[in-house]
Amino acid sequence: MIRILMTGGPFDKEYDEVRGRLFFKDTHVPEMLDKGRSRVPVSVRTLMMIDSLDMNDADRALVVEQCRQSDVDRLVVTHGTDTMVETARAVAAAGIVVVDDAGQPVPLSWPAQRVVSLAPDLTELLFTAG
Repeated sequence: MIRILMTGGPFDKEYDEVRGRLFFKDTHVPEMLDKGRSRVPVSVRTLMMIDSLDMNDADRALVVEQCRQSDVDRLVVTHGTDTMVETARAVAAAGIVVVDDAGQPVPLSWPAQRVVSLAPDLTELLFTAG
Protein backbone atom coordinates (compact mmCIF):
# COMPACT_ATOMS: atom_id res chain seq x y z
CA MET A 1 0.00 0.00 0.00
CA ILE A 2 1.02 3.57 -0.66
CA ARG A 3 0.14 6.30 1.82
CA ILE A 4 -0.16 9.82 0.46
CA LEU A 5 0.23 12.59 3.02
CA MET A 6 -1.46 15.76 1.79
CA THR A 7 -0.08 19.15 2.79
CA GLY A 8 -1.52 21.26 0.01
CA GLY A 9 0.50 22.33 -2.98
CA PRO A 10 -0.49 22.69 -6.62
CA PHE A 11 -2.53 19.45 -6.80
CA ASP A 12 -5.16 20.86 -4.50
CA LYS A 13 -5.47 24.53 -5.32
CA GLU A 14 -8.75 25.75 -6.74
CA TYR A 15 -9.39 29.00 -8.55
CA ASP A 16 -12.01 31.46 -7.35
CA GLU A 17 -13.13 33.17 -10.55
CA VAL A 18 -15.06 35.88 -8.68
CA ARG A 19 -12.15 37.01 -6.49
CA GLY A 20 -9.40 35.98 -8.90
CA ARG A 21 -7.41 34.02 -6.34
CA LEU A 22 -6.29 30.48 -5.59
CA PHE A 23 -7.50 28.70 -2.46
CA PHE A 24 -7.61 25.27 -0.82
CA LYS A 25 -10.76 23.32 -0.05
CA ASP A 26 -10.37 19.53 -0.25
CA THR A 27 -7.77 17.26 -1.79
CA HIS A 28 -8.30 16.23 -5.40
CA VAL A 29 -5.91 13.27 -5.23
CA PRO A 30 -8.49 10.48 -4.72
CA GLU A 31 -10.44 11.78 -7.71
CA MET A 32 -7.23 12.09 -9.76
CA LEU A 33 -6.29 8.49 -8.95
CA ASP A 34 -9.80 7.34 -9.82
CA LYS A 35 -9.80 9.19 -13.15
CA GLY A 36 -6.39 7.75 -13.89
CA ARG A 37 -7.79 4.27 -13.19
CA SER A 38 -5.14 3.55 -10.61
CA ARG A 39 -5.33 0.01 -9.27
CA VAL A 40 -2.67 0.49 -6.63
CA PRO A 41 -3.93 0.35 -3.03
CA VAL A 42 -3.64 3.90 -1.68
CA SER A 43 -4.43 5.54 1.63
CA VAL A 44 -4.80 9.33 1.49
CA ARG A 45 -4.32 11.28 4.72
CA THR A 46 -4.79 15.06 4.77
CA LEU A 47 -2.40 16.68 7.23
CA MET A 48 -3.07 20.27 6.19
CA MET A 49 -4.17 22.24 3.13
CA ILE A 50 -1.84 25.22 2.93
CA ASP A 51 0.56 26.87 0.56
CA SER A 52 4.12 25.82 1.36
CA LEU A 53 5.02 29.49 1.90
CA ASP A 54 2.64 29.43 4.88
CA MET A 55 4.13 26.25 6.35
CA ASN A 56 5.83 26.70 9.72
CA ASP A 57 7.99 24.57 12.00
CA ALA A 58 4.96 23.00 13.69
CA ASP A 59 3.59 21.96 10.28
CA ARG A 60 6.95 20.44 9.36
CA ALA A 61 7.06 18.61 12.69
CA LEU A 62 3.67 17.08 11.86
CA VAL A 63 4.99 15.87 8.50
CA VAL A 64 8.04 14.38 10.23
CA GLU A 65 5.91 12.65 12.86
CA GLN A 66 3.57 11.18 10.24
CA CYS A 67 6.57 9.89 8.27
CA ARG A 68 8.03 8.39 11.43
CA GLN A 69 4.75 6.69 12.40
CA SER A 70 4.00 5.36 8.93
CA ASP A 71 3.22 1.67 8.76
CA VAL A 72 3.51 1.38 4.97
CA ASP A 73 6.44 0.63 2.67
CA ARG A 74 5.75 3.50 0.29
CA LEU A 75 5.02 7.05 1.35
CA VAL A 76 4.32 10.14 -0.77
CA VAL A 77 4.13 13.66 0.64
CA THR A 78 2.49 16.30 -1.53
CA HIS A 79 4.13 19.67 -1.06
CA GLY A 80 4.50 22.97 -2.82
CA THR A 81 7.90 23.68 -4.31
CA ASP A 82 8.63 26.96 -2.51
CA THR A 83 9.67 25.43 0.82
CA MET A 84 9.99 21.75 -0.06
CA VAL A 85 13.69 21.76 0.74
CA GLU A 86 13.06 23.03 4.29
CA THR A 87 10.61 20.20 4.93
CA ALA A 88 12.99 17.66 3.40
CA ARG A 89 15.74 18.92 5.71
CA ALA A 90 13.41 18.48 8.71
CA VAL A 91 12.69 14.89 7.64
CA ALA A 92 16.40 14.17 7.14
CA ALA A 93 17.32 15.84 10.46
CA ALA A 94 14.86 13.50 12.20
CA GLY A 95 16.94 10.57 10.97
CA ILE A 96 14.37 9.37 8.46
CA VAL A 97 16.19 7.83 5.53
CA VAL A 98 14.50 7.69 2.15
CA VAL A 99 15.56 4.90 -0.21
CA ASP A 100 14.59 4.11 -3.79
CA ASP A 101 13.43 0.73 -5.12
CA ALA A 102 17.05 -0.39 -5.43
CA GLY A 103 17.66 0.38 -1.75
CA GLN A 104 19.84 3.40 -2.49
CA PRO A 105 19.51 6.49 -0.26
CA VAL A 106 17.77 9.46 -1.87
CA PRO A 107 19.22 12.86 -0.92
CA LEU A 108 16.45 15.14 0.32
CA SER A 109 18.33 18.41 0.22
CA TRP A 110 18.45 18.90 -3.56
CA PRO A 111 16.70 21.99 -4.91
CA ALA A 112 12.99 21.42 -5.49
CA GLN A 113 11.82 20.89 -9.04
CA ARG A 114 8.24 21.36 -10.11
CA VAL A 115 6.81 18.13 -11.52
CA VAL A 116 3.62 19.66 -12.91
CA SER A 117 2.19 23.14 -12.75
CA LEU A 118 -1.33 24.22 -11.89
CA ALA A 119 -3.40 23.78 -15.04
CA PRO A 120 -6.88 22.60 -16.05
CA ASP A 121 -5.40 19.34 -17.33
CA LEU A 122 -3.42 18.65 -14.13
CA THR A 123 -4.78 15.11 -13.83
CA GLU A 124 -3.64 14.19 -17.33
CA LEU A 125 -0.21 15.70 -16.73
CA LEU A 126 0.22 13.66 -13.55
CA PHE A 127 -0.61 10.38 -15.25
CA THR A 128 1.35 11.01 -18.44
CA ALA A 129 4.42 11.75 -16.32
CA GLY A 130 4.31 8.43 -14.55
